[in-house]
Amino acid sequence: MTYPRIKTLTIDSHDEEPPLKWRMIDLGGRAYYLALDICPLYGLDADSDGDFRTALIAEGIDFIESRVDNLGEIIGPVSLITQGDHERLAASAVKRLAA
Repeated sequence: MTYPRIKTLTIDSHDEEPPLKWRMIDLGGRAYYLALDICPLYGLDADSDGDFRTALIAEGIDFIESRVDNLGEIIGPVSLITQGDHERLAASAVKRLAA
């Protein structure tokens, strides 16, 4: 069985901060981000297995679960979210910080 292969987006800040890395996969021509990479940026709590399903549900974010190929290592199931959901999480984090 084959699983979607991960692609990585890296943003190098050119200072002392470590680079940001977001992993994504392509499913049916649409990009999905691994919640494992996105949710910690916005202060969401992980479930006991390290994923963020409970936090995503609490935020009203729809997600899909899939196993993925991470350089030959199959991981998962992991939660996958769209770019739009990523933006919704960012907006929610801004509201929490402003409150």
